[in-house]
Amino acid sequence: MHGPDVFEPSIFSDSMKSIGIVFKKNEMIMVAARHGISRYFLDGYRILPFLDSSDDEKEAVILNTLERFLADYRGARANIFAALPRSDAFIQYVHLPLAAEEDVYAAAGYEIDRYSPFGSDDVYYDCHVVRRMPESGLLYVLLIIVQRAKVDYLIELFKKLKIRLQGVELTTTALVNGYAAPPSAENGFDPAALARNVYVRKALGPLARRFPALAGFFDEHSENPAPEGPAPVMLPVEYLDNEHYELNIVAEGALHYSRVFACTGRTPDEAQLHDMLRHGRQACIHLPFDQVEERPLRCVLSGRDLERDFPVGMPPELAGQVSIVNRLPLSQVDAQAGSVAGVAPLLSVPAHLALKGLKPVGVDMNLIPPALRPRRRKSKRVLVFGAAVCLLACAVAALALRWDNSRSLEQARTAVQLSRLEREYKVLEAQRAESARMEKLYESARRIAGQDVGKLKVLRELTEIIPENAWLTEFNYRAARSEIRLSGYAVSASQLLPVLEQSDMFENVRFTSPITTDQRLKKEQFRLEMKIQAPEQEAQ
Repeated sequence: MHGPDVFEPSIFSDSMKSIGIVFKKNEMIMVAARHGISRYFLDGYRILPFLDSSDDEKEAVILNTLERFLADYRGARANIFAALPRSDAFIQYVHLPLAAEEDVYAAAGYEIDRYSPFGSDDVYYDCHVVRRMPESGLLYVLLIIVQRAKVDYLIELFKKLKIRLQGVELTTTALVNGYAAPPSAENGFDPAALARNVYVRKALGPLARRFPALAGFFDEHSENPAPEGPAPVMLPVEYLDNEHYELNIVAEGALHYSRVFACTGRTPDEAQLHDMLRHGRQACIHLPFDQVEERPLRCVLSGRDLERDFPVGMPPELAGQVSIVNRLPLSQVDAQAGSVAGVAPLLSVPAHLALKGLKPVGVDMNLIPPALRPRRRKSKRVLVFGAAVCLLACAVAALALRWDNSRSLEQARTAVQLSRLEREYKVLEAQRAESARMEKLYESARRIAGQDVGKLKVLRELTEIIPENAWLTEFNYRAARSEIRLSGYAVSASQLLPVLEQSDMFENVRFTSPITTDQRLKKEQFRLEMKIQAPEQEAQ
């Protein structure tokens, strides 16, 4: 176990704090962060190697370490986020209708049985909309599934310390949040947006030349110039242990691919780095069509003590494509910089986890079911302080605007007119898209109406042909696909197939899951699906 427990205390003892904890096979890494005036600071960290402890010993050591660490950061006890390794979960990408975005979590739940070897009652999941495709009427959704027992273990572990976890996610999503832009702040005070506002910068320009602190505020939040050439495709790599690492594909701030690979050696030598780049180039086929053009790859390594293991004197072609995490998303005081620099690759993921408790993130995933999640606490101090700063900035801006009032008013009028025209254009585009969507729906309905056999006919046919010693517990009729799904109980489920296949109404009858025996009912439980044959006039 190593790492400083306490760094320089915050000026505001009750300022908002957060803790990120990563659980891996061989270690646990904790990072404490706090919200400063305009930045986020690293308060402290601790790394706990598990060594060769038994499960009972490991849990006792974890609880003892957590209790000691949290004693130093009591203000963060209600704001703790944990991450499981990528190897503990299934990641899939699914297509859902655009209309499902209103409740995409519930819609994704119906896809669990298709993408998980476990039953829906044995897993937890969460999802994130990667992109919207209005031209096809679909959503491209990232779906993460994890065994329920793994999340329940963490929840119960923290309950022993009388703590409710705010969230559980994967190292993958925490890592990707280092590259994904956070959503725009709909409410509240955003100092970065204020500093980038062209009118504010023009109004406060004369004051910034006289006051270095104000000039430094503008410089800190200025947007970095865009690099020349196409933006690189990022390959964030997180070592899960000495034998495995996860490789992710991030482009345009979105995760398009994630997979766990076995290490080719104990240390990241040239052969292993070449192997990572090869996997990354092959995985680029998962990028959207409009992002597949030739773009450079940038592989960024984290998750282990890479300063010690990283090969010295790499070939130039590798040095230009592979690097290690050398800085954290949290500011440090001068006394911390030296001690943190060497462990930055280890602290990168828990640092992004801790930031999730202080500000919005681009990929907000939580594998704790909504019913079990605690309510997120809002920092009244931050809101009041932000409002005070906003009022002060508005007052100073109002005084400065008097120096150049005429030009500012004209620019404001122009901006209002452009904004109005833009809104009108968006309304027209939305109406056009809605008209096209309704036309598609009408065509689909008309086509389905000509082919639909009707639920009553299907039910009557099933009633007549299913034996008396069998009954149904579920009947799912999908008219658009001419498909029926049945589940129920029978003395001999295998005898249902020939009965259904002999019907003139059904075809392609097959079981969708193994036949099981209900010991209580002494019946065989079955699930099957079949197609409805088209009417004779359609077939002809």
